[in-house]
Amino acid sequence: MGEIRMPRLLSRLLALFVVCVFLSAPLQAQTDAPAAPAKPLSDLLNDWKGTLDAASKQLASGKLEDEADFERVRADADRVRSGTQAARADAQAKVAAAQQLVDALGAPPADGSAESKDVARQRQQLATDLAAADGRLKQLDVIDARAQALTADIARALREKLASNLLARGPSLLSADVWTLGAGELLSGFRTLSGSTLDQWRAPDYFSRVTAVSGKLLLVLLALCSGFFLRRWLLAHFGRDASGELTQAPEYSRRVGAALVEALCRALLPSLAAGAIALIGRFDGLVDPHSLPLLDGFTIGLVFYVTLIGLDRAALAPEQPAWRVAMLADDVARRLSWRFHLIAAVFAPLLAVTIAAPAMDLGEEGRALWIFVGSLALGSALLTVSSRRAWRSEQTVEADAGDTVAPVAAERNRRPLLAPLWALLRIAVALIAIAGPLLALYGYSNLAAYLQINLLWTGLGLGAVLVLRRLLAELIDRLLIIGNRRGPLARVFALDESSAQRLDFWLSLLFDCALFSGTLVLLLLRWGVRWPELASLLDQLLFGFKVGGMTLSLLDLLTAVALFSGILAASRMTQRVLEERVLPHTRMDAGLRNSIKSAVSYVGLVIGLVVAVSTLGIDLSKIALLAGALSVGIGFGLQNIVSNFVSGLILLAERPIKVGDWVVVGASEGIVKRINVRATEIETAQRASVIIPNSTLLSQSVQNWTHKNTFGRVEIAVGVAYESDPEQVRSILLECAKAHAAVSRWPAPMVVFKDFGPSSLDFELRVYLDNVELKGVVASDLRFAIFRAFSEQGVEIPFGQSEVRLRDIERLETLVERLLENGAARHAPAGVNPLAERTLTPAAPRHSGAVSDGSGTEVVA
Repeated sequence: MGEIRMPRLLSRLLALFVVCVFLSAPLQAQTDAPAAPAKPLSDLLNDWKGTLDAASKQLASGKLEDEADFERVRADADRVRSGTQAARADAQAKVAAAQQLVDALGAPPADGSAESKDVARQRQQLATDLAAADGRLKQLDVIDARAQALTADIARALREKLASNLLARGPSLLSADVWTLGAGELLSGFRTLSGSTLDQWRAPDYFSRVTAVSGKLLLVLLALCSGFFLRRWLLAHFGRDASGELTQAPEYSRRVGAALVEALCRALLPSLAAGAIALIGRFDGLVDPHSLPLLDGFTIGLVFYVTLIGLDRAALAPEQPAWRVAMLADDVARRLSWRFHLIAAVFAPLLAVTIAAPAMDLGEEGRALWIFVGSLALGSALLTVSSRRAWRSEQTVEADAGDTVAPVAAERNRRPLLAPLWALLRIAVALIAIAGPLLALYGYSNLAAYLQINLLWTGLGLGAVLVLRRLLAELIDRLLIIGNRRGPLARVFALDESSAQRLDFWLSLLFDCALFSGTLVLLLLRWGVRWPELASLLDQLLFGFKVGGMTLSLLDLLTAVALFSGILAASRMTQRVLEERVLPHTRMDAGLRNSIKSAVSYVGLVIGLVVAVSTLGIDLSKIALLAGALSVGIGFGLQNIVSNFVSGLILLAERPIKVGDWVVVGASEGIVKRINVRATEIETAQRASVIIPNSTLLSQSVQNWTHKNTFGRVEIAVGVAYESDPEQVRSILLECAKAHAAVSRWPAPMVVFKDFGPSSLDFELRVYLDNVELKGVVASDLRFAIFRAFSEQGVEIPFGQSEVRLRDIERLETLVERLLENGAARHAPAGVNPLAERTLTPAAPRHSGAVSDGSGTEVVA
């Protein structure tokens, strides 16, 4: 056998790793400086207490005006909290260690007997240590509670400051003087902006400054030209086909890709160009500091306008309905498109002037007038979008065959459950659009601007989120399911169609939860909730909050769910491996294999529950106490469930019945298909599933045809006439049995003369089958053969006969004739003898005086 050599590349990598390890050790020893000794906990407690006292005094003094001052005080409180939480873990460990030593020493003698001095001294020392550790832990809890209360006070002060700022009333536009002063301030501010910009352009050195950055400007110009040609190339090859030669709408994925290209070319590339020019003007001295707000406002307003217009053309495609991504009717898309254009045309200059307002030196009257004009214009634009007519259409939106969205009507393009919510949103938008100018008119300019601007950004953000959600859903669909075929991701992980659909659903749900959670956070930040408060709330939600005496954590819950799901998936995978690769190669029967597979499932379930409970940090002793307190009520409610569960375990262990057995339980007969935790499923010959509780299978008698093996016996009862020869009958029956291929040759078939029946000689044919599951088919075949053989041999199979003996038959006949005559005389037509058609047919009498009426019953006088 030749020598096995390591590949050259692998050996070199291993040698390099060893050299790095040996070289890193001395370097680490040289760079590791001795850490500064940590402060004792008592000194830290004093420092933290002093920090909180100083912060509380600053907050109570009312001298904190700027938000930065509040943030500085809050940072001190957060630093104290982080320090106490870090020290609290060490203090808890010390308390637990001291308590363990006290428990190990045990309680003092209860009978008052003397204790060793050493033990008593050690007990006293341990009690002192435990009291000291517990005292330090309580001090940390007190300081942490103070820091948390201080943080809450700062958040409340900031909310009150925001509310007072929003509700502060300025000059009312109901006064004519405000209009005059405000108009003058606005005109002066605009002249200031334009004058400073023109003065800068007229400066003697401005041309030299432009020449100094001519190289950068040339690069930007070249980039713009390249971007223009790149834009045309992308639109021509990956954008929409504007030739009008389409006979049907493209597939949805093609439309989504074209919409992305349209948004990239019409929104992103112009925005990048505007941003690049603005950066050159800012950092290369082309714009003086006094004109920077104007440059920023103009750039941001232009980017907003270009982006909104580009996204509108990409999503709605008012002129190319075949390429439209949104499921809207043509007239609705056109109306919404020009309304979005109106909003962009109104808000872009408002945004630009608002950003440039610090350079205009506006007074209160000018600012109030500007906010009123802006809120009136923006409110009017928002009213056009919130109107019901903008979203209403009589046309029908139909999805093509390649679309993954079901066809909907534009009038019903929202789900019925979301229709009330949509109506409430439109009403809220209309109310804010109307309330903005009214509030500004009465002097509440801050509140008017706050409501309308936040409403606009909220609407734009939600629209972007919905588009992003649709794109993510389409991406997941394309990776997992393409029409009726599996996607590339499903083929990589060998998922069947149903598994791919389930994974598609759960992935979409996961992305939806993450997307809308992030959107909710951004909206809260937009509407004034501060990030420290939100971060503190998220921290408590993720890492633990107390409910009573229990600490709950969303992160622990998600971890527990993930571990439980992973363990269940591992048990299912183990079951599948056992079922497909291991157990088929053994000599175990199907029932034992199913029991092993079910046992693996139960073990995985128990392990998953234990791991999940331990991850959540739930105290099992408290659960035991709760279960003990509720055991009486729960016992009556769950006794059947527990009984069925335990019965299911017994069935899997003792295996009186197993999967594949043919059983008879009461009136139900069929094959055992599945033994679950609570009940057993039996499939009858009619393919009906009968669910039988497991406790019933143990408490009642069960007939199992295939308990140990499939060998069984079939009995066929046969009756022949009294005139038949019993020996001939036995011979015929045995010949029919031996002629059937499914009948076992040992034990041999046998015929039993069972009884002398009322009208027949009763025999029973007993045959044995290797597979008793064929007893119905074999019994039917034998009956066919027996009937055919009896017919050929002249053996009669009699039918049941009965005799009725009547006394005084003459008197009864006279009475019957008289009754018939009286009835016939009343109902029969004239000239018709009612007794002419009634005759008794004499039969061959077996006894003297017997008369038969033709129905098989004999009347004997």
